[in-house]
Amino acid sequence: MINKYAKNIILLFLNIILCVLNIQAQSHYKLYKRDGHFYFNGQMNETHVDSILLETGCRYIMCNEAFFNEISKTAAFEPDSVEFTHAKSYRKDYAVQSVHRGRIKLGDFYYDDKIIVLKDFKHLLLPIHLLHYEHKDETQGSLICLNFKKLTMDFVSRDEANLQDKNTFRIVELLPRPIIEASLEIKDEKQTTGTIMTRLNFDLGSGNYISLFGSHPKVANWIKNTNFWIKTTYHLNGKKAGKGIFATKCSVGELSCKNIPINILNWSVKDIDGLIGPSFFGNRYVYIDSSKGLIYY
Repeated sequence: MINKYAKNIILLFLNIILCVLNIQAQSHYKLYKRDGHFYFNGQMNETHVDSILLETGCRYIMCNEAFFNEISKTAAFEPDSVEFTHAKSYRKDYAVQSVHRGRIKLGDFYYDDKIIVLKDFKHLLLPIHLLHYEHKDETQGSLICLNFKKLTMDFVSRDEANLQDKNTFRIVELLPRPIIEASLEIKDEKQTTGTIMTRLNFDLGSGNYISLFGSHPKVANWIKNTNFWIKTTYHLNGKKAGKGIFATKCSVGELSCKNIPINILNWSVKDIDGLIGPSFFGNRYVYIDSSKGLIYY
């Protein structure tokens, strides 16, 4: 009889340990990279989800019908609507199948907005910049900490982050995508140097260090007037990217890199001069604090 009770106590103790570990695991996620994008596996509400794609380029969660049907088993969502009938992702257009509104929990954070179900869509896009901290006391809030080299994402407190020694980018616009405003300085192989104030989208899906929108008149005139040496550039995966500048040094605010390609895209987006990708941050820890509108690095 004693052995039976002892066995039950041990099993109970082990269950408690497993529960604690499970709770702790919700604050740490291992990322993996595929086709230039960052993914992770995790629990959203009470549903385990594989291949959640980290996004900072979309306004809402976008998913397929299978995911929405699964997560609807453990949460209630209200019907909603959007002003568009198609959404573009991975350079393809997908028809909007249905729109819903509700709350999805992820660790200590939650998303509370629209969920767009796209027909024949094979991904789950999570706008990481639009997650909110679960607790009401924002002074005790958590930050989203990313390391793109170590492939980790953690939810950490401000005390853990030790932010006093960090530089910052101010997020001047959060919706639909996070935009930072900073001075961009480029020095090319001929030692030609140019500086311009830019508005850059912090784009987790960008496979390049810096991409400039060459069809934007402000950017195009600056490149032309500075007389940079324009040459063929390549993506980080070795594929030809098109025309660009090979920068012996490039600085965005206090952050700088050496010997990198600056891609010039044939794009023009209103009030955005280009993209700053994860690779530009190197091995640094990057902290996103959407509530205060700051990116620490």
